[in-house]
Amino acid sequence: VLEMRPDGLVSVDDPAAVWLAEAGERVGSCVFPVLEGSRALLVEIQALVGPTEVVPPRRVAVGVDRTRLAQVIAILSRHAGLRLGDHDVFVSVAGGARALEPAADLAIALAVASAHRDRPIGAGTVAFGELGLTGGLRPVTGDERRLAAASARGLKCAIIPDGAYVAPGSTKVHVAGAATVRAALDAAF
Repeated sequence: VLEMRPDGLVSVDDPAAVWLAEAGERVGSCVFPVLEGSRALLVEIQALVGPTEVVPPRRVAVGVDRTRLAQVIAILSRHAGLRLGDHDVFVSVAGGARALEPAADLAIALAVASAHRDRPIGAGTVAFGELGLTGGLRPVTGDERRLAAASARGLKCAIIPDGAYVAPGSTKVHVAGAATVRAALDAAF
């Protein structure tokens, strides 16, 4: 990650400090460890959900895949009981970062659920995992790198799919495994 300064391009030592500057215990916010090359970078996924009379409701994605956002919304509606059919849903990755991998599904789902329920996710929580169309959570690659990045940043809890490989004693982050999107929502709230 580079930043343009008067003396030219300079490497940013801690991009998470920029991207997570306002992250915390806020409604519609979830931290996600995105893999960029060989390292994991923490980004904040933000969501805004509000009722609308516009048909069809708007689905706006900035920094996340629009098709995956529509899929996550459908999964939340079908398997977690969130009624989003008459709500606009806006999702963005703060700071202009991108989270295009399937591993972002769970963080997107938690941010949307937080915004819809008007309840924040616990402070210091990170989430990652792919959502299946059946409502199940699927493990993703890079579990240990993602958890190491969360631990280095001082985050305390990770909500991840059951079956994800985490070597005993490899992280200081408390790992809460979930088999389904409903179980992940229960763990987050």
